[in-house]
Amino acid sequence: MHVLAQVGALLASLAMLAIGRATVPEPPRITPPPLVLGIPAGTYAAELRGEPMAFPSTIRLAVGQQLVVTNNDQAIHYIANHAVLPNRTITASFATVGEYRFSGGQSCSLNRSGGVLILVEPAPSQ
Repeated sequence: MHVLAQVGALLASLAMLAIGRATVPEPPRITPPPLVLGIPAGTYAAELRGEPMAFPSTIRLAVGQQLVVTNNDQAIHYIANHAVLPNRTITASFATVGEYRFSGGQSCSLNRSGGVLILVEPAPSQ
């Protein structure tokens, strides 16, 4: 009988261990530091001349990561529907995974052929 009690205790311990593994929380996510970008002076004029853009066409961010954009140009620019007025700075973050792009308006969107694509990915784990 003593051996059966030990086997029973062992099985109970293994069951608790399996339950504990099933309920272990996911490690916390790390929010990367802000990504800081500047729109150079003369960007809109360069776009009108058909010159290559001095601003990335794709920006990769993690969920919750801040994007800080300063517009040093004379024209309004748009980053994922956020108007960036001349000589102003915006800070934006995105709470969900996905693709974000400028979707309309009359002013420059940094690239009339498609604008700036923002890819938001899951934040890395610790």
